[in-house]
Amino acid sequence: MTKSFLKKYTPKNQALKMSTSYIQLLLKIIIRKKSSIILPVLLVAINVVLAILIGIFVSTNIHATIAIFALVFVQLLLTIIFSSIKAINIFNDMESEGIEIISFSKKITRRNIIWSKITLFILINLFWSLLIFLMNLIIFIITYNKLDLINNFLIYSFFSPLFCGLIFGFITSLISYKFSPKLALAIPILIFTPLVIGGNFINGSSSSVPKKISKILNLPYKHYDGGTILNAEKFYLNNQKDELFIIPKNIDQNTLDQRQKDFINEAFVSTKKSANLYQNFSWLSLPYQLLNIFNKNDKDVIENIFENDKSDLEKYPYYNHLDSKDFRYVLQDSKGLLKVDAFENGIEYQGYIVPGFLKNRSLIPNQINKDLIYAREGANNFNVAFQEDDFTFSKPDNLVGKIDSNIILEALKSKIFQAQAKEFFNSLDEQITKADLLSQISKALDENGLNFTNLIDESTTLFSSEIDLQKIKNLTEKKVLIGVSLIYYLYFNYQNSPLLKTLLENDNPNLKYTPQQIQLLINNEKYNIGGYSSFVQVQQAVNNKIIFRYNLEKSNNYLFQTVDQFYSLKQDSKVINKNYFPLIWISLTLLLVALNFALYIRKDFK
Repeated sequence: MTKSFLKKYTPKNQALKMSTSYIQLLLKIIIRKKSSIILPVLLVAINVVLAILIGIFVSTNIHATIAIFALVFVQLLLTIIFSSIKAINIFNDMESEGIEIISFSKKITRRNIIWSKITLFILINLFWSLLIFLMNLIIFIITYNKLDLINNFLIYSFFSPLFCGLIFGFITSLISYKFSPKLALAIPILIFTPLVIGGNFINGSSSSVPKKISKILNLPYKHYDGGTILNAEKFYLNNQKDELFIIPKNIDQNTLDQRQKDFINEAFVSTKKSANLYQNFSWLSLPYQLLNIFNKNDKDVIENIFENDKSDLEKYPYYNHLDSKDFRYVLQDSKGLLKVDAFENGIEYQGYIVPGFLKNRSLIPNQINKDLIYAREGANNFNVAFQEDDFTFSKPDNLVGKIDSNIILEALKSKIFQAQAKEFFNSLDEQITKADLLSQISKALDENGLNFTNLIDESTTLFSSEIDLQKIKNLTEKKVLIGVSLIYYLYFNYQNSPLLKTLLENDNPNLKYTPQQIQLLINNEKYNIGGYSSFVQVQQAVNNKIIFRYNLEKSNNYLFQTVDQFYSLKQDSKVINKNYFPLIWISLTLLLVALNFALYIRKDFK
């Protein structure tokens, strides 16, 4: 019992009791203020109206993102107004209303008075932030499947308004220490609004390094095969990495020439600082941080809103939208692609595997040794008989053909094709032999197999419900194109995998990974894909019938080829890490608490 009396009546516990009573007194006074009722009601009304509008009219992630960011901006603005008014109520109005004189007549120290005010101010901001959190919880429930572009919406719905209120509220109390309350109320709003709007403007006018450099790499020049001044090929791998590959073009060019290297290096130097202003502003502008922290996956809201504005990167196969202004970028020489041992003219060398349909394609029509060519085995031999030779009008169109790179690129973009191709390759044993792998791909083209030929995707030429005979000659050519699409899907999606390495093996083990023709079995006929520069139709009378065959000119124009050198542009170091923003807010809040305590304790002593 003695201990309980000591505990109850020690000076420390008496001071705590007096501080609690003082906080309760201040709270009763603050609650009666009109602003304590009007602003929370206004906040709730805005959220309810927006929740109804979103539920009725918003149907896409982009529209939901616009609505959410507009809401967050209004919430933060109301937070500053509410918090600034409460700071003046607590730190200034009490003195003018005579509450301080009453307090000094009680057994409570000046130190405890100031700490009580600070504590009450923090509690009020906690209540306000909790109210915003609960309101946003309703929005979250309504739009839970449309918030893919928002970063931890519920978490930051509490912490962003909390620190916004604390920081700007304490700033208001510091300003009101020397200046009028009206000026103290105006300054935080005048600071916050321009910096947030300015941050979004800077964000929108800045570009990631890949977006900026792609504008230069794509500068047009119609007299080159690539249609650009650079005249090189650019692509991504589908591996969720922000890495752009720039490879030499044309069959006989295995390295980027000096002109191309100088062009790329100069383009990189001129664009590598394109995001510096945004990066610096993001660290230095706390108001913008409070909104920017809602941006997800290093994507700013401006990019998310205007993502339909196609960038030059959209022209590159498998562009994945992972480029970010939050990163520095590095230009690398010959890194990131599969490196293999191969032979040329009996001499072994190491090269990097690249897709031939991209390396050699040309925008200039009617050129030799540009398009990949496929041919049925024996298509150049009159001594080999085909079933089509017995037709009355025998001029078969399924013996040879060209592979249209645009049709392949369309197919590779198809989500329907990607899903089935992924299922197909995931079902294969990684230890499969090359012969069995090609056999499985051939079976996938059979109507009785996985039936890739019956896939329907009207956004593509290859998987349209009806064959466009202006672009695809017949069903055989369609199957060839699907087979080629599967092979290239393996390259872009399973780089460095055992399956790809198996596919790339030369049939002669001594030649290791030397590129060669790839053979598929289609309609029980063998088709060699790649390895030809051109074909010319010829005819001959056989058994009193005109038979058609083709002169096939051989070349190294294979499905896969090697290069000795290339460039890649990839993310280097992360400059903007939003996880550190709350640490800045906490540090600044503690500093402002200390400054407020130091100033107001001095004022009370006067």
